[in-house]
Amino acid sequence: MSQGVVSETVQGGRRDVHPQVMGVCKKADNPNILTPFTMPVRLLMLFAAIIGNIEGAVRPVVFFNPNWDKIFTGESLNLTCNVDSVGREDQKYIWYKDDKLLSTGSKQFLIESAETIDSGNYQCQTTTSDRSDAVKLDVTYDWIILQVPQSVYEGDDVSLRCHRNQEDPTGGKIVFYNKENTIIQKSEIDLIFFQNVSMSMVGEYQCAAGSATDSAKGTLYVRELFSNPLVNVSQYPVTEGVNVTLTCDTALSPHRAATELQFAFYRDGQNVQEFGLSNKYQIQSVQLQDAGDYTCQVKTATDTVRKESITRHVQIQELFLLPQIKLNLQEVMEGAEMTLTCDTVPKCPTDLMFAFYRDEEMVQGFNSSNMYQVQSAQLKDSGKYTCEVRTSNYTVKKRSHVLHIQVQGRTLSETPVM
Repeated sequence: MSQGVVSETVQGGRRDVHPQVMGVCKKADNPNILTPFTMPVRLLMLFAAIIGNIEGAVRPVVFFNPNWDKIFTGESLNLTCNVDSVGREDQKYIWYKDDKLLSTGSKQFLIESAETIDSGNYQCQTTTSDRSDAVKLDVTYDWIILQVPQSVYEGDDVSLRCHRNQEDPTGGKIVFYNKENTIIQKSEIDLIFFQNVSMSMVGEYQCAAGSATDSAKGTLYVRELFSNPLVNVSQYPVTEGVNVTLTCDTALSPHRAATELQFAFYRDGQNVQEFGLSNKYQIQSVQLQDAGDYTCQVKTATDTVRKESITRHVQIQELFLLPQIKLNLQEVMEGAEMTLTCDTVPKCPTDLMFAFYRDEEMVQGFNSSNMYQVQSAQLKDSGKYTCEVRTSNYTVKKRSHVLHIQVQGRTLSETPVM
């Protein structure tokens, strides 16, 4: 049967089944195909980050050693231009300060005895790369400074340093204040340590030493390690029986490309795939029960950073309705012709096969006919009947309700005289 059973004509007590298309697969806009007019802002940012990583070379990153944004005059600082290891080893490095050419040749640039004129925005590039983002250095002769590290990402462990000039006469304890101006540490230690920093910790911090009334300020910047994930579906609409892949998409910072990410998937809040390296969740021969609200989570291998996607509702379009088993007679007498019909309504054009069971034993194997006929019903034909419908490729199978049939024996007066 190529299209499914949808109408019947009774002629002489027998049913002729006429195939006809009753349903057409519903067409819908693919929610994975978005335009700039329909994309959420966060999705646009994710796509931009992914496309930017693909189309352009990864920018170098300027690192300070020691890794502080401020230093005193007379102190030394080594700047390194860190580039992707895929690049050529013999490439030339170019250094800039405040957008002006500073030096060419070496991967490192050394400031031996810093002066205030060394303050500024430093950048580097190679002969095969773009120019790096600017990194600011502040050189001061103040007696106290709050030193904050550069290039801090979510999940990093970070130290802030309340650095005093050698000529500082105050001594005494050092006090650190958070961005709400609340004391968070008071001791003789000039460092304060933060574990597993998050974006919520971005802000201005302060420190003071001894009896001094002035305090030093510094701003902690925390960069996003990877973007909030999004669940995408491989095809739409999703119809019963097809293979579907859900993808958990995120954009990892190219400057932390070596970071291992792990992915997990959930349906209606229940885990369907544990954390692993694959960002894909595959459903073979999807069924109606696979419909639901899907989310995914992404975390680092150390679980210092974990993010969850927004909910993505996945609806499964039904191929055909649950079959109904029907009998052509109100009452089955011994010797009567009995016909069972397995009726369903196809929602999409598909080849369907039918089978019949009595007391869970198959009495007619799968074929294109939706009818099972007994020419002369006998008492042994009594039982609990069901029918089953499946697609020709075995991807979708549905069973009907149970129909109780009791074949009535003839009375003595009804028995034919031979």
